[in-house]
Amino acid sequence: MVTITDPIPPSTSSLQSLLDGFNKSLSKISNSAPSNSPATLFLDFPSPHFRNLALQIAHNLQYQHRWTNLRIHTHSPRSPQRRLPRPLVSGLPPRRLYVHPDEQIEILKREAEAKGKGKGKQNEDKSAGNGTSSGSGTGRGNENGEGEEEDQEEESEMTIPQLEWVLPTSLRETWSLRRMAEVFDLLSPVPPTGDSTSIAFEEVAGGADSFFEWGREGETSRKREVSSTSEAEASKWRQMKRVVLATLDDDSTVVYYIVHDGVVKPRQNG
Repeated sequence: MVTITDPIPPSTSSLQSLLDGFNKSLSKISNSAPSNSPATLFLDFPSPHFRNLALQIAHNLQYQHRWTNLRIHTHSPRSPQRRLPRPLVSGLPPRRLYVHPDEQIEILKREAEAKGKGKGKQNEDKSAGNGTSSGSGTGRGNENGEGEEEDQEEESEMTIPQLEWVLPTSLRETWSLRRMAEVFDLLSPVPPTGDSTSIAFEEVAGGADSFFEWGREGETSRKREVSSTSEAEASKWRQMKRVVLATLDDDSTVVYYIVHDGVVKPRQNG
């Protein structure tokens, strides 16, 4: 006699466990917060697929690409009453992703002028040292090497990161100019550093302790200071909106593309 037993259900995948941890963390935050809190707005988003997509992309950015200051947005920063077509992510990459060609020229000019002034000052200091030194008069400083010219370059303005919008998508989706325009119309040129309709991803990740201990080793904080560039200077070069299009494949790999809202002046190489 053959005994038929119920099939054993497959074990939960690592990805599903991770998403379950995120959602439990969000529920815990939402239960202790007002009804219009960012966590509640995120959980109330109509599509669970879009919610999970945003969480996956934020996780990938933080742990695979070292982004910081990550936030998940559900409503338009321009019109907080309007819900975005899907949750978007904003954050700070480790290095700047895009430099406008005209801004690049200005930065190179400023850095060349600063470098020229620095060399001129060093030559003056060397001349003064040679004139007052005794003995051999080599002017190279003492035996410890003090006074020698240091060959340390300061961080270029073109590498200082700026906040970026990230649009989570999946490879199976079909995008059109109309759909992309609908997203751009609801965005501001620069993501807000903190608003009432966005939730910090660090807050969500922090609640899912059992899934994030491995990622916390050696980390003191996931927050970094945003570029000190003045608002006037930033708005001068960020009048055209842009997003980082994050496309997720079925095997959990993610590719990223920069998409501008309009025609972009091409760069000149060489």
